Amino acid sequence: MSTLAVKVGVALGMVATVVSFFPLFRLLMGECFFEQGCGEYENVQVIGVALASCLVGVVAAWGVARLVRMMGRREQ
Repeated sequence: MSTLAVKVGVALGMVATVVSFFPLFRLLMGECFFEQGCGEYENVQVIGVALASCLVGVVAAWGVARLVRMMGRREQ
């Protein structure tokens, strides 16, 4: 892949990771985290949300890098 495609993919993947963290957190943890706690496995759930957010970022980075690469080929 071209370096431009990789750079754009990584930048947008990092943005997608940060942006998706809080909606995923609210979706998977609910209100229990903010009020009384989620119980015994609360820390594992938070780590799971962080990993899911990272997965969203990786998928977004790969997709954007592929898209930029295809657009670059089309211009040539």
